[in-house]
Formats: sequence, C-alpha cells, structure tokens
Amino acid sequence: MFTDMRIDRNAVPEGLYAYDIRESDDGDRLATIEPTVMVNHGGTILTRKEFITEKDGYVQIDEYGFEASMTLEEWLEENN
Repeated sequence: MFTDMRIDRNAVPEGLYAYDIRESDDGDRLATIEPTVMVNHGGTILTRKEFITEKDGYVQIDEYGFEASMTLEEWLEENN
C-alpha cells in the first residue's frame, strides 16, 4: 500500500512493515525504497513482507505502477 505522506512508525499495525520511497533528485521518478528517507521523500509503503535490502541499505526501483485507491482497512481485508 502506498501513500504520499510520511507514516509514524509507531502507528504501523503489528505484522506490517513501513518503508519510505525516495524520489530522484529532479523529482520525476521514484528512485529507491529505504527504511527512512529525510530528503526527497516521495511517499511511504506498507507491506506484509520485510524487504531484503541491498548492502547499501536500499532497493532500487526499476518499475512501478499504481492501482485503485483504498483505505488501510480495505487493503488489510484484501491482503489478509
């Protein structure tokens, strides 16, 4: 699940993981998934799976897409 907002890690439901997305320096694409992003924050994702990060502490984003919007409750119900 993606949001363009920052998510307080203390508010993440048990069993989910939150990762920040860093935008490219020019802001035209999503660049990396990281544990936390302070500069060029493009959004936050919630996932049920823990990401295995590369040795540099991030995962490069090569391709992405978005589906319909939904609430966290709807997403949890669909991804139970």
